[in-house]
Amino acid sequence: MRRFRLALVTSLICASACSLLLDTEALQGTTGTGGSAGGGGTGGVDLDASHDAGAGCTTDIDCQPVGTVDGCMSYKCVDNTCASPTKFVGLGVVSVGTEAENAEQAEDFGYPSLIADGTDLVLAAWKRTGAQTNIVVRKYDENPLLLPASADLNVITGNRFESVSSSPGIIMRNLPRRIRLLAAAKPTGTAATGMYQMDIDLASLRASMNQPTKSDLAVTGYDTPPRSSPPRLLPGPALGEPVGMWIQQGKVFYFDANNTGEVFGSKRVIGFAPLAANAGLHAALETTALGASDDQGETELWTRGSPALTALINDQPGARRRGVAATATAEGAGPVNFVLWSFERAGAPSLFYAGAGCDANQCVGFGAPSTDTFAAVSPAVASTKVNGGAGERDMAVAFQVTAPDATRPSGVNTAIIGGLSRLTTGQDAGGSIGSVAANPPQFVVNLSGLPAANVGPTSVAMTGGGLMMVAWVERNPNMSMALLKTRRFQVKACQ
Repeated sequence: MRRFRLALVTSLICASACSLLLDTEALQGTTGTGGSAGGGGTGGVDLDASHDAGAGCTTDIDCQPVGTVDGCMSYKCVDNTCASPTKFVGLGVVSVGTEAENAEQAEDFGYPSLIADGTDLVLAAWKRTGAQTNIVVRKYDENPLLLPASADLNVITGNRFESVSSSPGIIMRNLPRRIRLLAAAKPTGTAATGMYQMDIDLASLRASMNQPTKSDLAVTGYDTPPRSSPPRLLPGPALGEPVGMWIQQGKVFYFDANNTGEVFGSKRVIGFAPLAANAGLHAALETTALGASDDQGETELWTRGSPALTALINDQPGARRRGVAATATAEGAGPVNFVLWSFERAGAPSLFYAGAGCDANQCVGFGAPSTDTFAAVSPAVASTKVNGGAGERDMAVAFQVTAPDATRPSGVNTAIIGGLSRLTTGQDAGGSIGSVAANPPQFVVNLSGLPAANVGPTSVAMTGGGLMMVAWVERNPNMSMALLKTRRFQVKACQ
């Protein structure tokens, strides 16, 4: 049996015009000790136990069936005993199928870049087989009955690139519908790896006749590991060309229609998540001291041109950085960013969250100070406006928990945990942001007997039709083979 304590980021978010309060009442949990490869937590949940009424339990997730998520039934742990399941009425989340999809196999994969746009989902990731590196691109429809289509960069470009060094940043372009990629690659016959853009037709997954004005950004020296933060593409101003950000040599680089180059280098940067704003360039950065070679540092809010970084509430400087992710509302006078970040101290990971608001000059973090923490790493978050829902937005989260296995003295278990909430934003929420968690508020996306180092990174995307997709990498025990995996969940109204 696989026992470990789980804690989920499922939040009730309330805001006024002056502040955002992140209510931690639904975020109860304690950080355990021990763990492997950054994992933590002991005792508690038994995911392999019987889920029949009367079985022993510690939390509600003990009583949920493993594999199938059925949010139209309520599974509760009452006085350490699983109660009989009852019908649930309201917003539920159900799994699409009972197992994860093995999307692609290789010797290794980098960060799985995942986006949703309309009814389309696009997954792209760096992969390596032997000495050959490549990028796989997969297209999914919101309708799970439609099979995905797949292609790879070498085929699309006729082996234009000798090697690839990163997963791509991806964004959708319209008229015609295209996938824009931004990645580090070395064209055949060139001396150095640089940053390149290209467009792929969405329908055919082939090189588009419409290509970016800037294909070669003329910046070399990329050295960020493929599993770390990939390059990112962001919407440009006034529906113009997308802009991009990436890390190399411990510095933040940026390009737009006019300029390309370094924009932050006063600290060493090891991870980042872009932040939304009406003006300026902003990001949540994982930083360490200049000249450092480890991952012990801080997670801070950065604005281009600002002389100072903004510390996040509850961050612990000097702790190992274990991931940062962000999403934002698009409604209202200005975007509200939701930031999730993880750090590890003395082998025990902690996952926190906060709000952030940015103007042209700075970013300000806000949230309720709390002693609650979550023994989790590798956060991922995404949100999108609900189709036909005025002022409604679905927000999906995923993260990773690892803990010892009571049945294997030297073994551990690693779970990817998901959660989904429906936000009410803008005027429909009376000028505030409210949230209702879907049932169940926490669910197991994937469970394995692997250590943390063999699982991840993880990403998540959400469509306006209520489809949540999680993508992650899973490596075999000796790290000789890897699988790129996905799993889908659907929001539905349970009656």
